[in-house]
Amino acid sequence: MEKFKDSNGRDWAISINVGTVKTVQAELKIDITDMATLKVLGDDVCLLVDCIYLCCKDEAEKAGITDIQFGQSMAGTALDSASEAFMNELINFFPAQKANLLRKTLEKAKSLQAQATEEIEKRIENLSYKQLTDSQESQE
Repeated sequence: MEKFKDSNGRDWAISINVGTVKTVQAELKIDITDMATLKVLGDDVCLLVDCIYLCCKDEAEKAGITDIQFGQSMAGTALDSASEAFMNELINFFPAQKANLLRKTLEKAKSLQAQATEEIEKRIENLSYKQLTDSQESQE
């Protein structure tokens, strides 16, 4: 089980198994084992948090935490930690051969994202006042 802390400092353990996959399918109408769904989850933070909640639902219910309360504790660093824990646990759900391929794919995606972020930051740093104001004027 992968673990993370929410923004209230509570510890959570994500558990993904066949039962969890079925629960997510029934409640959210998505298949978290379908790689296309991961793109959707990456674009929809609320749906991602709902998935994570369902993966922690037994623990949350024991603690008396509703899905709304859980969502209220997901922002910033906590959201990053929970997302990473979710992805790692999902990878661990699969048989070894597929898990290894998914792990390599995730590592490559992280590397490409870091490169893209670095490039964007460089472009922002190199912006001149004229470029910035010209860009704003063209949007009006």
